[in-house]
Amino acid sequence: MHWLKYLDLSKTCVTFLPEEIGMLHELQYLNLSFSSLISLPSALVDLNKLKYLYCGGAKELNDIPQDLIARLKNLYALDLYSTGIFFFQGAYLDDLLSLSNLKGVGFNIDGLSALEKLLYVPKQRVRLIDSDECLTSISISPSLLGSNSELHLQELSIFFITELKELVMTSEDKTSWCLSHLKSLYLIFLPNLRDVIWEDLEPSYFLPKLAYMEIFECGSLTSLCWVAQLPSLQILKIARCRELRSIIAGDRHTMIEEGTAFRSLKTLALDDLPNLESIYEEGILSFPSIEVITMFNCWNLRNLSLGLHSAKNLVYIRVLPPNLWDDMDWEFKHHFSSFVL
Repeated sequence: MHWLKYLDLSKTCVTFLPEEIGMLHELQYLNLSFSSLISLPSALVDLNKLKYLYCGGAKELNDIPQDLIARLKNLYALDLYSTGIFFFQGAYLDDLLSLSNLKGVGFNIDGLSALEKLLYVPKQRVRLIDSDECLTSISISPSLLGSNSELHLQELSIFFITELKELVMTSEDKTSWCLSHLKSLYLIFLPNLRDVIWEDLEPSYFLPKLAYMEIFECGSLTSLCWVAQLPSLQILKIARCRELRSIIAGDRHTMIEEGTAFRSLKTLALDDLPNLESIYEEGILSFPSIEVITMFNCWNLRNLSLGLHSAKNLVYIRVLPPNLWDDMDWEFKHHFSSFVL
């Protein structure tokens, strides 16, 4: 065991690691992702060859011994994303900045000032919260995330910022900058968010590889036109956005004229959207890649915006409660009735 180089305890019920783990002097890779781990042992400082430490999704993890991170000098990758560990001013920031070999980091961070301090850290996964700054606007930009985020950032979560009213996407006139590798975006518990503003760019350029998007408890949003323009989006989940009336609202868009709206979308999940009336209020969408549509407690939804030649790859539509399908009313409804579970 002393020669062990690779140890994977991910998705296990392990709550503590014994101090004897420090005897694994050859260990280079330690994966504790999605485990039940509560704390990291101080003995990890003895793992001088450790290069990869993954704890992402270990939601019970809430304790790291003082200076442990700073003493893991050979780390290439550190993932503490979606754990109980939060980086903020005075906690872990200087430790992280002292690691000169890092190639990728995942973390939860409290406040814009803390995130800006990590400007040059190669961020792969970031969950941003705000416990006391009362943020009303956030700019997703090079000055917040760092220029290197264009190539590194893969997952971004804006989480539980109750006063946030607008989210501004901007390249700050750096015309080549975008989040070219971002694959997942979460907007969670943002009850006052009204607008996502695209200041100087198109969504299709800024988020070219975004494949997964979840919008939850954003109760002030009324439309999500920009989401339809994302060229690689495959899964879209929208839940408990109580003011949302139409996903695409307003005048006919060029993307719809050209049949490019939701061109890669495979799964559309709509849950508890009491005021949603239609997907597209002006007409029909082709949904060329859609396979699954789920609708739960969307009491006023009447129009799925599916045409006679839409959704050629559709597998099923799930509706709960079932009587909601009976209340739907658009020209081609009966063409899709056989897909309803």
